Amino acid sequence: KIHENKASRNSFMASFSAQIPEHQKIWLAVRTKFRSEKYVVRQLEEKGIQAFVPLQENIRKYGSRIRKSQVPLINTYIFVHIDRLAYVPVLETPYALYFISVGDQLVQVTEEEIDLMKRLTGEKVEAFENIPQDLDIGDTVKIISGHLTGMNGRLVDFKNKKKLLVQLDSIGYQMLVEIPVESIYR
Repeated sequence: KIHENKASRNSFMASFSAQIPEHQKIWLAVRTKFRSEKYVVRQLEEKGIQAFVPLQENIRKYGSRIRKSQVPLINTYIFVHIDRLAYVPVLETPYALYFISVGDQLVQVTEEEIDLMKRLTGEKVEAFENIPQDLDIGDTVKIISGHLTGMNGRLVDFKNKKKLLVQLDSIGYQMLVEIPVESIYR
């Protein structure tokens, strides 16, 4: 019976690896053991596999002490940029549990989604020239500095002379973000 389970698991893995191009890299999500995300990324990088875990700064106050740490934006998930040859080495990495799939299809993560996570965590910042402008509620604006650089949104409200509320629709749901005036361009 153990032989049958191992054989069915191997055929299941083979069907997943067949979905990955042989000579082209794609981004895939991998589930890890809880609180092992950074460790798994380090292990994969030592194997020469490009891996990414979006980290955000966490600040905790213990009495008079303040402790800063980097925690994953999404617990137990990392992202790997691999071709078919790297499929098995990823799974052989300690604490890398499995590739995220829906039914029998691997979930491919787009380059835009990876870029968005990098912007949200401050890993990717693009520079644009700032130009003074007149803004009106309802204007479509482009964010030109900060973590969300490059994203488009709609001006919803003026908080004060230096802060605006911008609605971002491009990530699949609406989100209101408070942004400095100098960080957007119409």
